[in-house]
Amino acid sequence: MTEKIDDRHYKAAVRVKLGPMQMAYRGDITIVEADETTRRTVMEAKATETKGQGTARATITTSLASAGGGTHADVTTELQLTGRVAQMGRGIVENVSKRLMGEFADCLSRQASSPEPAATAEPEAPVPAAKPIGGFGLLLQVLRERLRHPFARG
Repeated sequence: MTEKIDDRHYKAAVRVKLGPMQMAYRGDITIVEADETTRRTVMEAKATETKGQGTARATITTSLASAGGGTHADVTTELQLTGRVAQMGRGIVENVSKRLMGEFADCLSRQASSPEPAATAEPEAPVPAAKPIGGFGLLLQVLRERLRHPFARG
C-alpha cells in the first residue's frame, strides 16, 4: 500500500520479476465488503503497468476462522490480466500468485506479532524492490505440480 485515501480506498503498487521480465503495477484497491460478524472481506483491485499496456483486475474474497490458537485465512481471487503477463501460461501465473500471497502472509504475520505498530507508507512512496522469482525454480514447481495432478486443467 502506498497511500490510504480513506477507510475503504487505497493506492497500491507491486513489482514482479520473472526471469528477465520485470513488471511494475500501480493502481487502486477498494474494500467493497467488510463484515466483522462473518469475518469476511471482499476487495477489488485495478492496476495498470507503469511501463507498458498491461492491466490487472482482481476480486479478492477473504474469510477468517480461528485455528489452533491462531487464525486461518481462506483467500479466493478472480484475476484478469492483459499485456505481457497474460501471454505466460496459467500455471506460471498461478505459481507467481501463490508466491506473492505467501510473501504477503509472512509479512502480515511478522507485523501482527511485532510489539511496535507498523510504519505507514508515505504517499507515492517508491515501490520496494521485488525478490526475483527464479524462472528455473518456477518451472520446476510447475512441472512438479503437473506430475502430482496430471489431469488437472491449466
